[in-house]
Amino acid sequence: MNNELPDDIELLKAMLRKQQSRLRQYACQVAGYEQEIERLKAQLDRLRRMLFGQSSEKKRHKLENQIRQAEKRLSELENRLNTARNLLEDASSVTDSPDTSPPSENPIASKPESPGRKSSRKPLPAELPRETHRLLPAETSCPACGGVLKEMGETISEQLDIINTAFKVIETIRPKLACSRCDVIVQAPLPPKPIERGYASAGLLARILVSKYMEH
Repeated sequence: MNNELPDDIELLKAMLRKQQSRLRQYACQVAGYEQEIERLKAQLDRLRRMLFGQSSEKKRHKLENQIRQAEKRLSELENRLNTARNLLEDASSVTDSPDTSPPSENPIASKPESPGRKSSRKPLPAELPRETHRLLPAETSCPACGGVLKEMGETISEQLDIINTAFKVIETIRPKLACSRCDVIVQAPLPPKPIERGYASAGLLARILVSKYMEH
């Protein structure tokens, strides 16, 4: 199999957009299966408690059938969850499609961003658990004129991480502070990522690499 990337930039962008779409799709599947599995486990616990305290043979037989059906459904969902997790891990090993605006290495922007420039990145599924970090700039006053800084918005970036076998979203919020005297905007720089503009965190990439080496 030829694993070389094409030289055509537009073709590369198309490949990355397709990979991004797959990543969101698999992440949605994982979140949905995890929620359904938790619901079924709670239902099974309730049915087993009802069975334990049931003396009627007819009702016990009915509860046993419900438990068997729930256990069968639970097994099917766990298999689907494992498949979706594997697909998500594979998809996460490829970078995400780029944002329309490049990240600034300098925490100070001389002019506000144009309101017409919007990111093409879609957020990760809201169903996934989230760990939020809020990064404030070091400056407490305008570095250009010393004016008061007022919050005028924020930038949110996401990374997909994995803890044991559960996925979570690491959400980084960077408020934008605008000077009340001039047009200077101050914002904390975005922390470095293992793959620029990619969804996968360092932990998820390490998990993928270890899994691939263990398989070969």
